[in-house]
Amino acid sequence: MTDQNFSKGETQWVLDRIEAGRPDAVILFHDAVHFAPCLSCNGHRVFSLVGHLQHRNGAARWEAGATPGPDKNWTEEKRLSNSLKAAECVGFNSKDDASYARNHLGVTRVISLGMGFDNHEKQPDSNEPIVLFVGNATEPNRAALSWFLKEVWPTVRTSCPTARVRIVGTAAFTCEVTPAAGLECVGALPDLAPEYRRAQLVVAPLVSGSAGVKIKVAEAMSYGRPLVTTSIGVDAGDPHQLDEGAIVANGGADFAQAVIALLSNAELRRQKSEGTAHVFASLFSCDVCYGPFLSWLRKAGQVADSSLSSQMV
Repeated sequence: MTDQNFSKGETQWVLDRIEAGRPDAVILFHDAVHFAPCLSCNGHRVFSLVGHLQHRNGAARWEAGATPGPDKNWTEEKRLSNSLKAAECVGFNSKDDASYARNHLGVTRVISLGMGFDNHEKQPDSNEPIVLFVGNATEPNRAALSWFLKEVWPTVRTSCPTARVRIVGTAAFTCEVTPAAGLECVGALPDLAPEYRRAQLVVAPLVSGSAGVKIKVAEAMSYGRPLVTTSIGVDAGDPHQLDEGAIVANGGADFAQAVIALLSNAELRRQKSEGTAHVFASLFSCDVCYGPFLSWLRKAGQVADSSLSSQMV
């Protein structure tokens, strides 16, 4: 473990604490997945949960079974592959990452672990031409708002002069949010439901960050509101996953036309709103997101109970 930036003392301390707890299963997150080889050798059932793989950003690619070269990315992927393959099961948040792990890292025991949301009561279409953006002052949200207000919103206002965009969350008061016609900066709120009820559609104009479904996307689906987002807001392994409830548009002109279409066409809003129910049920419900992991966890507990009963007999 020393090549994973853990000293032998640190590694032994962690292993001792785990042994003392006598767990039915050990769940490892992020960099801790590199403890899997040690734990599995000691007979523990290990589940590793990885964040987003950074495989798209590096020029190097490592194929399962290949000999890694001197490139740092190759070496890191080989190391990650060995650690993940030592776990009994590995969870990924996106289908794209799961596919990459199977095809390039040699990981075969993979499940999907998404973001589960409560399903909110669907509301009738709003009569206010409001476009809603929800987000805190993170770098991706600040970049998204800067792009939206400069490249998208002026075109929307020209076609829909009564339209308003409401920015909810701490992102509303960042320097990227400059005065514009129809712009309403709301800030943080204890309850988002009234804002979703007022909005005719939600936007997630993401221009930076790792690809994959974001909380703001899932949340819009949970409230039954049509969405316009970029391909960064969609799982690259399933690019059409939001089609029933959203429009995916990348360029400023295309994004603006998608917003205008939803503001101008009540029937289109109705169709997309109805589509959000299926998108939510198939992607964001708690049963779908957590079911595979809970099944593995229950199985691990049952095996542990069975082993203990055998020892007692």
